[in-house]
Amino acid sequence: MFKRSLFVVLVLMCAALWAAPAAKGPYQHAVNLPVVGAEQQTYFGPAEESHLRPPDGRLDDPIGSIYLVGSTWYDYQHNGSAGKMIGMDNDGFAHFVWMKGMTSMVGGPRRIYYQVWDPTTQSMMFLNSGNMPTGVQVDAGARGGYACQAVMPGGMAFPGYHEVRNGISGNHSAMAIDFLPRLGAFTSTQPNLIYESGSPLELIWPKVAMGHDSVLHMVTTHSLPTAGAPQRIYYSRGIPQWDQDGNGMQIFWQNVAPGNLQYKVLDTAMTIAADVAASKLSSRVAIAYPRPRRAMNDSANQYDNDIYLITSNDGGLTWGPRVNLTQFTNQDTLRAYNDVSVLFDDNDVLHVAFTTGFYDMMTPGGPYISSQYSMIWHWDEQHNQFSPMARDWEFNSDGLVGAWQRLVQRPSLSQDEVTGYLYSSYQKYDLDAISEGGFYQGDAWITVSTDGGAHWSTGRNVTDTRPPIVPTPAGFCWSERDITLADRVFYFAGQGMLNLEYVKDADAGSIPQGEGVATDNYVYYHQVNVTDIPTTPLMPNFPFHNGQVPPPVVGRCCYLDPINPFCSMETEALCAQYGGVWDSTMTCDTPCPSSFECTCQNAPNSVCNLTGGPIGDFAPSLIPIHVPTQYHVTDVNVCLDITYPDDMDLVIQLLSPAGHVSTLASRQGPGGQGYSCTTFDDEALDSIPQSFPPFRGTFTPETPLSVFDGENAMGDWVLRISGAQAGDSGRVNWVCLSFQYDEILPVELASVSANPEQGGIRFRFATATENRNDHFELWRSASATGEFSRIASIRSQGNSSTAQQYSYLDADVVAGTTYS
Repeated sequence: MFKRSLFVVLVLMCAALWAAPAAKGPYQHAVNLPVVGAEQQTYFGPAEESHLRPPDGRLDDPIGSIYLVGSTWYDYQHNGSAGKMIGMDNDGFAHFVWMKGMTSMVGGPRRIYYQVWDPTTQSMMFLNSGNMPTGVQVDAGARGGYACQAVMPGGMAFPGYHEVRNGISGNHSAMAIDFLPRLGAFTSTQPNLIYESGSPLELIWPKVAMGHDSVLHMVTTHSLPTAGAPQRIYYSRGIPQWDQDGNGMQIFWQNVAPGNLQYKVLDTAMTIAADVAASKLSSRVAIAYPRPRRAMNDSANQYDNDIYLITSNDGGLTWGPRVNLTQFTNQDTLRAYNDVSVLFDDNDVLHVAFTTGFYDMMTPGGPYISSQYSMIWHWDEQHNQFSPMARDWEFNSDGLVGAWQRLVQRPSLSQDEVTGYLYSSYQKYDLDAISEGGFYQGDAWITVSTDGGAHWSTGRNVTDTRPPIVPTPAGFCWSERDITLADRVFYFAGQGMLNLEYVKDADAGSIPQGEGVATDNYVYYHQVNVTDIPTTPLMPNFPFHNGQVPPPVVGRCCYLDPINPFCSMETEALCAQYGGVWDSTMTCDTPCPSSFECTCQNAPNSVCNLTGGPIGDFAPSLIPIHVPTQYHVTDVNVCLDITYPDDMDLVIQLLSPAGHVSTLASRQGPGGQGYSCTTFDDEALDSIPQSFPPFRGTFTPETPLSVFDGENAMGDWVLRISGAQAGDSGRVNWVCLSFQYDEILPVELASVSANPEQGGIRFRFATATENRNDHFELWRSASATGEFSRIASIRSQGNSSTAQQYSYLDADVVAGTTYS
């Protein structure tokens, strides 16, 4: 005969009357409003000892650690390529440079500032009298701008920038040398100027790199007073000079061109985008830049470019021929835009990343050039192929990216020399965050390649700052821009860290271009653990030549994503390539049909409340789910469907019959409607606290559902839900629980009770059904956490489909003792 025992545990506690504190109501989102006459931006003060940035906007749990570096009224740091504004030395110190606008006037004083982060104190080194990070001034001229830098392994920094010097007309490129590592006492130097027609040429917007032999390499661009005119690209070579004590004194600029010139012409272009890299293993130097495909007398050449590469094998003394990497033809619809990033890895392999836009020679009335569709690509010497790194598109008129910008842009390459993985940061505009001026707000993203650049991950948003108000007033935007990534991963206590620097623009748009209003913006240092950047999924491979099709507004392409079906205006060929369903007769004003079937209600071992109930404000609504079967729970998932105007303000909890609680969601702040067939599962990849409406798909809850593991599922479960905003109302349409179990319990309990009576404690229980059950055992302990011992074995009915009553008197008890 098959026998099975059922263990029933009952907790009997002494009753005591106690006063419970008043339950905390849902908290309101704190908003800091400007005061009349005060600055437009309020500083949310971090702890002075660390200067960690506090959570901001809708980024409640930043990916990594973020530190305040300094500030600038000049949101705009570079026109095109940004080079490297951040560098790491061998001791883990992070070095930063930036262009600091000193006042709200665009034409006002502008300086180059330098800052250092100390890994031992995890704080910035250069503070003001109020112990706030400010940095120190680098340039010695009347005005400075467009900073980048090279950093020696020993901690000596070499900022590059252009400046105006007294007595010399125009701006001119310069580099500075620190007196000692991380001291911040700089001496500025310039190559000898080149004169034409009696006036010095403005050779500006420098990018700099340092080779394995400590030689400095600088590439600059000729700025002509005539708009739309060709601009020459120049190279300069500098040797740091030290005194007998090893102190940095100056940079000696060598002659690199006939006529004892310290500037050498390499090529002519129409963009401000050349970047330079130097090998850490050999004397190789590389310069990459966008170059127009047609005559250099057309302003459209800013968009219609190939990527060119020119290299030196002897440290910049001689240069090879220029090489057209991309070789676009009139049949191609890609064109290189205005930024590029260059890197030599630790195997001396050269990598180039760059941005493209779409260019259509067939559009009536002339070429179609889209700032709203962009892709980032990678090329390297080893694979000699083009691999997509990032892409984005948008074809509505709701927002603008601004001058010199693309929807996704500005790659900045880096390498983890331990794993060999390649990384790149990039900027991507958030189409759901628009300023009052009509400009999209940017975020910092990172992508990774584990195979030397042949394939790249789809990228992760590491800032994801969304403002509490959209459209966002000036002073309250969270727009990360001019993002650069240190050229190597640094390991702190065995943890590989990616190191970024960027400006947080408090009013999206570029002030020098007349976009937005001037705000005093913060410069930030951001550390991200390499383990926080997923290596999959990978970007799909798109054709680079002969087959890319421009996306004019010609038809609706529905992407039937199982989580969030969405619509894009694209051509049929591109829609098919990306796996969408195309319709030439409809526009994106018509919603895409969903390919998502909600199967929660039919899931195995699923128990539902299909009638749901209303949701009010503040007062919790209780939605019961009765489970009639006795499962020994090993896992439980929750699936629900809710109609509510602002899902970000809902507090949702699940209570078990045993009294345990899991908080599924407890979000505060603005949001949207979107609990549509939403599943909560401890094993999900996406987290509710790090996600935003619409919530369709599977998410991990705020607190684990594993709290219910080991329980008997039978009884009344309760979905407790309340809103956090007065006046909002909605409805739980339905809710289902899905169980996994290791056994179906052989007895369906109807009731259990224990009451004191003369002579002991009377233990009673009743069963509704019994199935092949042999007997019941009663176990007891003198404390809830103590050791249990069996005190009785009670014979059962074995098999029964009718109610059965059982009773047992425990006479071996002591008055005043609490038993479990």
